[in-house]
Amino acid sequence: MPFQLPEYDRPFASFVHESVHALACARSPILAQIQRQPSPGTGGSVVEARGGEKLKLEMKPIEYGLTMSVDAVRAGDFGALIIECDRASDELARQLVGLLVENMKKITDHTGQVTHSPQPVSFDAIYEALDRIEWSLKPNGEIAIPSVFMHPDTAEKLEQLPFTPEQEAKLEALKVRKHEDLLARRRSRRLA
Repeated sequence: MPFQLPEYDRPFASFVHESVHALACARSPILAQIQRQPSPGTGGSVVEARGGEKLKLEMKPIEYGLTMSVDAVRAGDFGALIIECDRASDELARQLVGLLVENMKKITDHTGQVTHSPQPVSFDAIYEALDRIEWSLKPNGEIAIPSVFMHPDTAEKLEQLPFTPEQEAKLEALKVRKHEDLLARRRSRRLA
């Protein structure tokens, strides 16, 4: 092509990617909560369980494409570009959330942080799960309430569960106990 300007290729690709990523985050509440951090390169991650066993999470390619007619490109049809970016963002969101769920399952299985309840959503099932899993401390020493990842239908049922004052008190006592256990463990690590 006689008028091709290669110096525009990289900035345009970057603009399209940032636009597609922003649309993917706008359509997915899960992605919207994840902060992006620059990385010097690509590579997998290694997760270490309490017993020292290591789990290597392999790198997995995430890709999407844009397809536009030559006529739309020649005409500078931004509507066609917007439609393709929206379609690509749907594909990107699906792949990223799928990868997140897949890796969370591997990590939680590896570290023993998975609970499966044969009973329907109830206070007892939630309490048992929270009691079984590992909690952590924030850098300032406050307790960090564990994140719970569940199917949207289950989350909706959980939101509709009315907790009694006694159940609320039982949850608060669990929180206090977990906090005290973590602080005691932190103190014993410092002494050792």
